[in-house]
Amino acid sequence: MARRLCFGFRFSLQICHEPRDVLSPPNVLVGDPRTGFPGKPGKIEVTAEAVAKGSGEDRAKQSLSISDNGSGILADKLKDVFRPFYTTKAEGTGLGLYITKQLVEKIRGRIDVESELGRGTTFIVSLPA
Repeated sequence: MARRLCFGFRFSLQICHEPRDVLSPPNVLVGDPRTGFPGKPGKIEVTAEAVAKGSGEDRAKQSLSISDNGSGILADKLKDVFRPFYTTKAEGTGLGLYITKQLVEKIRGRIDVESELGRGTTFIVSLPA
């Protein structure tokens, strides 16, 4: 049996706009970033990488991280962000992250969230290679 050779690539893309100038196409990927940046210019960073580590099914994975410098999420609310119909916004259904999590898990992936008040939030989607 031939041995597989895996290569890892990492790139980072930073998109900066005044909140009022955010266009529709990025919203498909990261939702409406204007809601996370009350009164200040926002920064969203998208990082993708393919890594080979571990063994078995965890040996190779691909990950996509989406980070912002918004207001962050309270630690006790992090457990709720993937719950259906959970929202802190006046407008919105609270289904976006719930549906995203269901889709990611359907293809044997995982989605995690890290957040720090006043510094921002990062969502990490990990998929098997």
